[in-house]
Amino acid sequence: MSLHYLLDGYNLTNKMPGADEGSLEERRKALMRYIEVTRPQGSPSNKVTIVFDGRDDVYSFEQGSAVKVIFTKGNSADDKIKDMVEESRSRGSTVVVSDDREIQSAVRAMGASFISVREFFNKGRKTKKNQQGKNIPKALEMKITQEFKDIWIKK
Repeated sequence: MSLHYLLDGYNLTNKMPGADEGSLEERRKALMRYIEVTRPQGSPSNKVTIVFDGRDDVYSFEQGSAVKVIFTKGNSADDKIKDMVEESRSRGSTVVVSDDREIQSAVRAMGASFISVREFFNKGRKTKKNQQGKNIPKALEMKITQEFKDIWIKK
């Protein structure tokens, strides 16, 4: 069974190594790259959604990324995450990543699980060590695989 990770975006960007470096947009992109390269969510079939407060028209991100990004447009990211968990058909396979105790209590009461930001980053460090030099984003890996299929598999 695959999992769906819901990330409290600014909670993570503010606690990433080097969080005080670069613009807000650069830090958001750094978080996406970190997730794509280290895969702290584990299996490639596990989904990742990052929820940020704010409007999406002030930020550009690469389409085709393995990470889905949502901007709340006037609502708080906390409320959006709680709503997403509540609307989920499979709450038991939803994992919220946040250090916000209010979110943790709310999602636990709804049947979802949570992990701290530190736990999430630690999972990425462990995954990165196990990858032995494989440091390309999942979206690029899939594109390369398709190109090889096109070259070597003749229909």
